[in-house]
Amino acid sequence: MLYPSVGDEVKMRRTDTVIKIESRVAEGGQGVVFRGVDSGGHDLAVKWYRKNKYLERQYNQIEYLTSYSRPHPSFAWPIDIVNHPTIVGFGYTMEWVEARFVSLVEVLKKKVQPNFRTLILIGIELNEAFSALHSRGLCYRDINFGNLLVDPYRGDVSIVDNDNIGSESSRQGIKGTLRFMAPELIVGSSAPSIVTDLYSLAVFLFYLFMHGHPLEGQKVNASYTWDKGQEQSETVKVTHFFGRDPLFVYDPSDASNRPEYDSPVLRWWDIYPEFFKGVFVKAFTTGLKEPSLMKRVTETQWRSALYQLNDQLFSCSCGAAVFKDFDIPNKRCWNCSGTSLSVPIMEVPSGTCVLSPGFKLTRHHLFKDFDYKDSIGSVEPHPNITGELVFRNTSNISWIIEPVGEGVKEVKPGQRMQVRPMKIHFDKIATTILNT
Repeated sequence: MLYPSVGDEVKMRRTDTVIKIESRVAEGGQGVVFRGVDSGGHDLAVKWYRKNKYLERQYNQIEYLTSYSRPHPSFAWPIDIVNHPTIVGFGYTMEWVEARFVSLVEVLKKKVQPNFRTLILIGIELNEAFSALHSRGLCYRDINFGNLLVDPYRGDVSIVDNDNIGSESSRQGIKGTLRFMAPELIVGSSAPSIVTDLYSLAVFLFYLFMHGHPLEGQKVNASYTWDKGQEQSETVKVTHFFGRDPLFVYDPSDASNRPEYDSPVLRWWDIYPEFFKGVFVKAFTTGLKEPSLMKRVTETQWRSALYQLNDQLFSCSCGAAVFKDFDIPNKRCWNCSGTSLSVPIMEVPSGTCVLSPGFKLTRHHLFKDFDYKDSIGSVEPHPNITGELVFRNTSNISWIIEPVGEGVKEVKPGQRMQVRPMKIHFDKIATTILNT
């Protein structure tokens, strides 16, 4: 036999934990994935490698990865090598990925898309996971739709197939998936690295927010032909347009590869504020042609951009979710084309935030300490007045507020106040709410 069968038992090398194979769930180029159950009744995934000339190298790679703790909760990290008593070869076990996680392709195909806060949360979680991985000097190598799974309702991320991960100095066979690979990988001028990961991450984020590939526009599509004898393979086309001669669909100095008239990218691009689009411009202009940590968009830059994007989200009077664009004050709503987008904003040390349902004020807004998890306040719809908002104190200290035209008031932890122009004192930090 080449693989375990349903009902067989495999054993973890380090702990001698026995895993019973319950079902065969997937098969790929490297091997077969099974669902197994340990003695405690916990579901685990078992990947068993197909016999090949790289088997020893794969064994060493998994042994190397299992010596590391999981860098971030989003990684379905290899736990241990497993063996079968009678089958030559090996596999490894990892956390079972729940059915709620699906490929981004499945998400983008649905008529009802995740809301913007969920999309942003997916982007944040993905970015944080790769930041944690890269901080250890490791690169992923194969960012693609099949390996990065998302929960379209909660915004969680699950990163699978982690057996391709390694240090930048290690040499492995895998270079990536063609449409996500950095140009220098496609043309063979560079090996996989953190720098090439950053390019692939930018491609995935472009798909997440713009629903298309950043390099696939009119110039690429014009190369397709059905004339007999002139057809080119997909590999040849991708190698040329994504490797040797790549051009961003919104390159500011060359409009020859703009999105087609029916491309989703054309519609989604205009929804986002100028600063956010500018990050993608950097990723696919200087970052496309000058591969380095200085020229590509880093996780720190994505982190700032994604949180700023979240801070500028609100609802138009027509009910559509839109972004306040401080670079284009009279920007029209993408849904109703209205320009009366007056919203309350809050001036905080980290910048300007739009107050809308779902907004959370965090420590970073006040102290610029990159603590985005610790919520200090949250905005909710007013329970009695349609269209009005309240701001709830979710911290453990009282706020002192000075509403315009009113006296000084105290908002205790758990209490809420109606949003209106005022100054708010969070201990020694002062902020201001304004109407725009």
